[in-house]
Amino acid sequence: RPVSAAEAPGLWRLTEGLADRLGALKPEAVVVGLTGGFFVSAGPALLQPGGERLAGRILYLPLPYLALMRGDEVAAIIGHELAHYAGGDTAYSQRFLPIYAGVGRSLDAVAAGHQGSLGLLGPSLRLGVFVMDRFHLAVRHWS
Repeated sequence: RPVSAAEAPGLWRLTEGLADRLGALKPEAVVVGLTGGFFVSAGPALLQPGGERLAGRILYLPLPYLALMRGDEVAAIIGHELAHYAGGDTAYSQRFLPIYAGVGRSLDAVAAGHQGSLGLLGPSLRLGVFVMDRFHLAVRHWS
């Protein structure tokens, strides 16, 4: 769920202070949840459960991790995440994630069809996985 500056003033102060110190863009929303992993995103988001829609720069923080970490550790991770805005990583991801998702769905469909095809789709499946591996290496190179 999103947390406002009024609900978590210390968290917002820390986040905005780090952004100022690093010369990074500030998030427009801070979201906390129960799933693992710290991350930033830019663009439209649909929060679950509840279906709340957010747009813009979003910083996501997992509550279970926050409870176990020291303040300096949290600051280091938030600083790292904010640096993704400066590096253009979120815009980059918006271009390539749809490709990954689309090819992944296609490979899943081929794999499902492969089960009843007496192995005739095996080469297609292997070629698709090979292409995705090459694509991933190219993305990592330019990232």
